Amino acid sequence: MASFLKDVARYWVKVSEDELNRLKKLSSRLTVPRQGMTAKNRERLRPLDDPEKVQAFLDLSYRIRREMDKKRGSARHKAVLAQICVAILILQTAPIRLKNLAEIDIRKHLISRGDRLYLVFKPDAPGDKAPLGVSWREASSNDPAIIKSWWRRNPHALVAIDCGKSSLVVIDADRHGAIDGVALLKELMGSDLTVFGCPIVKTARDGLHLYFAQPESEKFGNRRGALPAGIDVRGQGGYVIAPGSRRINGASWELVRGSLDLCALKDTSHLPQLPEFPGHLIRKGKDVTTALAAVHEIRLQDNTPRNRDRNYAA
Repeated sequence: MASFLKDVARYWVKVSEDELNRLKKLSSRLTVPRQGMTAKNRERLRPLDDPEKVQAFLDLSYRIRREMDKKRGSARHKAVLAQICVAILILQTAPIRLKNLAEIDIRKHLISRGDRLYLVFKPDAPGDKAPLGVSWREASSNDPAIIKSWWRRNPHALVAIDCGKSSLVVIDADRHGAIDGVALLKELMGSDLTVFGCPIVKTARDGLHLYFAQPESEKFGNRRGALPAGIDVRGQGGYVIAPGSRRINGASWELVRGSLDLCALKDTSHLPQLPEFPGHLIRKGKDVTTALAAVHEIRLQDNTPRNRDRNYAA
C-alpha cells in the first residue's frame, strides 16, 4: 500500500522531489519482506510502467460507457456492456478473484448512497469463514485489549479458536449434500457421543465439533488420514468457529445439551484426550476398509467401563 501511494504521488499528484523522497523513506520503513512476483506476473504488469497506459486503464470503463451511449444496439447488448463497466470499476477499486466477481449480486452487494456507489459484503456471509487477518496464525491472541480492538472494528465477525495455540484437536463432522459426516461419526464412535466427556458443539450447518486435548507428543494437524469424507480434523495450523458465534441470519454454533463447557474443562485441565480409535484412523492414513476393520477391534477393547473412564477422566 505504501508503494502504491508513493507511485500515485509521483505520477498523478506530481509532488515535489523533497516530498517524494520523504515518501520513499516512509515506504522503506513500512516494507514487509516478501518473495516478490513471479517473472510471468512482472511481464504481465510491465505495460503499467507507462503512465499513459495506466490512465487509459483507469478511463476504460468510462470510454466503454460513452461508446455505448453513442451507438445503437439491443437492450441486451447494452446490459452486457454495462456489466463489463461495473466489473472493471470493481476490479480497479477492490481487486478480487474473477470467480468471486462473477458471484456478485448487484441488488445485494452494490448499494447506492446519494451520488456514491458502495461495494458491500457481509462479514459473515454463509460459507465465508475466512480469517479477517491474513497472517492469522501469528496474529491470533487471547489478549483482552487486542480482542476489544478487533471487536470494535468488526462487531459482526465470527469468533474463531486457534487450535494450535489452544492445544486442541477438533473432530469436525459436516453435513454437505449427500454426505452426512455426523452419521458417519456416530457409526465410528457410537451413537452417544457424550460418553467421551468432551465438549460437543452443534455448528451453524447442523454439523458437530468435538473438542479434545492435543497429546504432548505427535500432535495432530489438519489431515484426516483415513477418516471418511465428511469428517475433518483441526489441530496444529487450523482453527474452528467458537461456540457462541452467531451469523447475521441467526444460525449459530452452540453447545449440545448435556455437553460439558469447553472453557471450564480447559481451565481445570480436564479436557479429555482424543480416543484411540479415531486417532488410529487419522495417524495411519491407510485404506478406509482396512482401517475400519482394525478400528472395530480397537473399539471392542476400548469400550470397557475402565477404558471409557480412562478416555474422559481428568
